[in-house]
Amino acid sequence: MYKKNYLCIFKICLIFFVLIFSSCKTVPKFSEDTEFCGLLIDENNHPVEGAFVLMKKGGILKNTYTNNRGIFVIEDIQSGFYDFVFEKNEYEITKIKDVLFSDRKKVFCFQINSKEKIFAKIDSFFLDQQFEKGISLLGNLKIDVHSKLYNLCCLYKSYGFYKMGDIKKARIELERLGKKKNCSFDYSSLEKKLEGK
Repeated sequence: MYKKNYLCIFKICLIFFVLIFSSCKTVPKFSEDTEFCGLLIDENNHPVEGAFVLMKKGGILKNTYTNNRGIFVIEDIQSGFYDFVFEKNEYEITKIKDVLFSDRKKVFCFQINSKEKIFAKIDSFFLDQQFEKGISLLGNLKIDVHSKLYNLCCLYKSYGFYKMGDIKKARIELERLGKKKNCSFDYSSLEKKLEGK
């Protein structure tokens, strides 16, 4: 008798939980257009000013920039799933997929990594002889081609390709450095190593 009652209660609870959690799935909570509000911070939780924000859903593209407090607002948005791309010079290009927008009162917080954080990761990869991972990470860094940071990236890539045995790509990166008039890095030892190959 008791077993039947417990079994019945268990089944009712199970059905209740299934109904509750399945109804929470991805049902839009509003149908009219509204504003999407977000905050963009760096790895130290500081606001990122002037970052480009791209919001995508299917063929719909909306974009804006963050203000001096890292806040951005995109208007005329319906509930649903959206993909985001965040870009700013000397920061990692960050892509975030499938962000559910179903609460218009919520401010969404996103994080983007600065060049300092990226170069710390790259140094770690290079020290562990994981040159391919380090070079891949350099490709995610948005940089002005006229900056010293661009020169540093070319030097890192050249060294990484050299260590991976891809001499052709290593030379291409060094040639990019050689064409720069404002390059202050001494890359002569790497250049000598490549000449011998």
